Amino acid sequence: MMKMMLVKLIVVVMVIVVNTDITDAFRFSLGTRKSYSKWEKRDIETLKFAPYPVQRNLNFGQEDRLECNARGADTPVVWWTKTGMSLGQWPAHINENDGVLSFNVVQKDDAGEYTCHAKNSQGEIEASVAVTVYELPSFTKTPVDTTAQEGSSVTLECQAVGDPDPHITWSSVDKELPSNEHTGSLYIENVRIADAGSYTCIAGNKAGINWAAATLHVIPSAP
Repeated sequence: MMKMMLVKLIVVVMVIVVNTDITDAFRFSLGTRKSYSKWEKRDIETLKFAPYPVQRNLNFGQEDRLECNARGADTPVVWWTKTGMSLGQWPAHINENDGVLSFNVVQKDDAGEYTCHAKNSQGEIEASVAVTVYELPSFTKTPVDTTAQEGSSVTLECQAVGDPDPHITWSSVDKELPSNEHTGSLYIENVRIADAGSYTCIAGNKAGINWAAATLHVIPSAP
């Protein structure tokens, strides 16, 4: 009798232990699934630009490019459009390939508003950027080597054009010199022997700088 009660007690304990293990395993499995599901949601990347397109300045007559990249849960298709231009109808000097607009030679008409589009199974996004075309300064008149008599006056001429209009400065031996703000010329009054040397005309604007140099020779006055 005693033995039978002992056997029953052992069986009951085993059942409780087994049930407890099953319950814990179920709770663990459920918790793991919830946690895994949470991480799965976090891993799904939203459709976005990377990086976001920003305003660009292009240099007239130069080779340049506009790039647009996007990413998402699946690889998006990326393309460009320009305000006032039909989809995909780019001029001959512009090529489009996988989100990249390549300009063989930038033209003034390339300025305007461009929009990058990205599309995948998650939807479609777009971002517009303003593109400005600047022209690097070019000289219409460059300074020439000049010879002046000591005590005389001399003018070194320099003129340049660009977009926007370039600002002209002069330098000689790392020293900036005043120039005529209307003509860009450098005027030296009462030339001295020490004024002899190389003078550089520098024309600069938002597109960059250009420079041209000339040498001033000074003839000493008769004693």
